[in-house]
Amino acid sequence: MTTDTYTFIDAYEGKHTYTDSDCVRFCQWAEEMGFAVRHYQGRYFYEGPGVKLDYIGDAVGVPVRWQSDALGKGVIIYPVARDSGIESF
Repeated sequence: MTTDTYTFIDAYEGKHTYTDSDCVRFCQWAEEMGFAVRHYQGRYFYEGPGVKLDYIGDAVGVPVRWQSDALGKGVIIYPVARDSGIESF
């Protein structure tokens, strides 16, 4: 099932609605895999959806181009496409 938007509520940053097609597909993949989506503001001015994983090897079947950042204990993966999300509280 593909939709034009993906909305979730981040306990710390409020409600985010992503409209970029790669970001939406990434969020749908994460949901199907049972991973929690979070809003991530990372390196190189990235802002958009991300998923925290224990191991990079857990990123199986991601349907879009993605990149990762090491977090000390674990890793966060996120799509190459950026989408700051329509934010509201």
